[in-house]
Amino acid sequence: MIGISGLEKSFDEFLIAEGKSKLVYHVDGAGAPLFGINVKYIDPANPFYPINLQTSIDKELQILLEEKVDEHNINRGGVVLLDIETNSILAMVSRPDINRVNPYNGEGTENMMVKQKIPGSVFKTVVAAAAIDHGLDDPARKFDCSKTISGEPDLKYDYGLLNFTDSFAVSCNRTFGELARELQEKDPNMLEKYAEMLSITGGAGWKGHIFHLEDFKQLQDEEDGRVFLSDEARKDRNFAALSGIGQHEVRVSPLAVANMMATIARGGEKDMVRAVFSIQYQNGAKMTEFPKQKLEGEGISPFTAMKLQKLLREVVLNEEGTGRWFRDLPYAVAGKSGTAETGIYKEDKQLHNKWFAGYFPYEKPKYALVTVNLGVLENEGGVNPLFADIVKEVYAFNHADGPENN
Repeated sequence: MIGISGLEKSFDEFLIAEGKSKLVYHVDGAGAPLFGINVKYIDPANPFYPINLQTSIDKELQILLEEKVDEHNINRGGVVLLDIETNSILAMVSRPDINRVNPYNGEGTENMMVKQKIPGSVFKTVVAAAAIDHGLDDPARKFDCSKTISGEPDLKYDYGLLNFTDSFAVSCNRTFGELARELQEKDPNMLEKYAEMLSITGGAGWKGHIFHLEDFKQLQDEEDGRVFLSDEARKDRNFAALSGIGQHEVRVSPLAVANMMATIARGGEKDMVRAVFSIQYQNGAKMTEFPKQKLEGEGISPFTAMKLQKLLREVVLNEEGTGRWFRDLPYAVAGKSGTAETGIYKEDKQLHNKWFAGYFPYEKPKYALVTVNLGVLENEGGVNPLFADIVKEVYAFNHADGPENN
């Protein structure tokens, strides 16, 4: 038996026992067992194997989040909850769930939270970081948010003239399409550079050298994400604008988005995400540990992170903000919404990916949370209620035995 998905796939070399346990017995002429006559149990008798994995998952939180995802009828999607300090996975839920009777019938064996998806406006966080660093966030500058990204009158969202901060709060496509074009003129690789700086592409899971295994990955199923597929798209003004609002060829995993939020909450420090803390022998002794480890490459500055923190909080505080429903939660939330067009239609209606990604509590960040509902109609399947319920559940979980446990 070998692992073919998830942690069992990644840690297969360690999880497989050295030998098989056997029950040896006599049989009659027809091959039927003759129990009671010198039945022997033969075991490899190794006190060290099979080994155990000490995961970062909090079982109680995992069960709570599984229940909430099902309560909110998430058929395709799920949630990721990270501990910001240790940058580890506290809970991760993927739907559709595995079919226990026939596990390889359908998508249940795929962890949607590590697969690349169209993010929509969540990606505006990347554009905002680049705009801040290159002086395009002048508060006196106004963007015409009564128009669509292509310059046509916006018949659905007519916000009028807005500055950079308010544009981010209401998620104005026109603003971030314009900014993406201006950034592309400075450097065609700008969006990709900042996506990597915010750990949204390139893979977020823990990887490194362990024993004889080079570039060992805790999450082998994780997809790296991308902004562009071709150099032509990278240099095209229209494609740059569409990419600036998280459409066209942009693909990121919910895990990577959660890590981006954790990175911003930590002031720009970007770390690998751990799912496993240690490998332990059967007798409880540790074979090896997976230390907290920084992601390679350049990151954003503490100043840029601070400005992004304020932008993400404004999404909740602004009267028109896309996260204004989160104002009365027991924890102060900062975050960004996203509604991505998928290009897939059902009965002549386009399906969308619905996102909300953020962190809390705002003043002393402890958790990064992403909720996503994939392939739903535009006016259905919003994830704001799910995000809000999880924040409440985490608060209640932390205060179950009194406020000192917060």
